[in-house]
Amino acid sequence: MCDTSNGNVSEHKPASVAPPFVLASYCEWIAAAASDAPQGDAVERLNRIPGVRCPRPDGAFYAFPDVRAVTHDTKALAERLLYEEKVVVSPGEAFGPRSAGFLRLSYASSDGALTEGLDRLAVGLAKTRGA
Repeated sequence: MCDTSNGNVSEHKPASVAPPFVLASYCEWIAAAASDAPQGDAVERLNRIPGVRCPRPDGAFYAFPDVRAVTHDTKALAERLLYEEKVVVSPGEAFGPRSAGFLRLSYASSDGALTEGLDRLAVGLAKTRGA
């Protein structure tokens, strides 16, 4: 997505007035974050949470775990996770009607923040299962 090899930032350029060298640096940072992200650990941790199934993503630094065994209403779940557990996730419904019951989350973070976030997510999902 951020191909700078021919001097172009991308065919999907962000809406920005930043000069191309700034956008190229941003793309390099994104690529580094994606390659350094603890993807395997995050996906393994997600799959250990009862009611969660998470395939290994093909790229980027986002996971799209299936939480339909817990709830199909991920809009309400995302709001509850934000306010009660201080965890930010995107509800699957934001990505189309067939994505209800899924969450989108980023694992491009420090190991400590990621561990804490996944712990909080697990607590929030346990509360939802028990509700």
